[in-house]
Amino acid sequence: MGCSKSSPSNGSNFNSSLGLSFNVKIVVNIFRTSNLYDDVYSDSATCEANVDNGIVAITNIHNHVPNVSPPNYASGNSSATWIPNNIGVINIVSGSGLMDPSGIISISLNESETVNPKWQVTQAGTTTIFGGEPIPGVLPVVVFDDEDKDQVVLNSSIPQTKYTINVNPIH
Repeated sequence: MGCSKSSPSNGSNFNSSLGLSFNVKIVVNIFRTSNLYDDVYSDSATCEANVDNGIVAITNIHNHVPNVSPPNYASGNSSATWIPNNIGVINIVSGSGLMDPSGIISISLNESETVNPKWQVTQAGTTTIFGGEPIPGVLPVVVFDDEDKDQVVLNSSIPQTKYTINVNPIH
């Protein structure tokens, strides 16, 4: 069972009577969130996408605690200290999805209470605290194929941010 495949006449790689499960890992790295030095803020989450008769259930959600490397910086009269939180920019609380007849799986992920990185920065004797504001979740929709192979469905960089989504079949 698991990731067993057939080749139905509609071209899909999926026989909906067998069911499929995939591990989905979402990673976001944001660079220079302190606005002072070259820090790297990282947050991630994993979940399972279980397909049964074209309906996708999202289970086994694990949101990981974000981190910053390095979390502190000091040079001369400037310093920055990351103020940790347990939620970060990714906080999946539920999800669902569908598989179309061609084998394309689309999942929608619901997130809540996500916040941007928070910092205490001192420059020239003035200390400010910024960040920690509520933001929408980072990636609400993930689309991938029903193939029995590891997939990198997003590996994208925009200025100061890198998103990576890996999908792996579960056997």
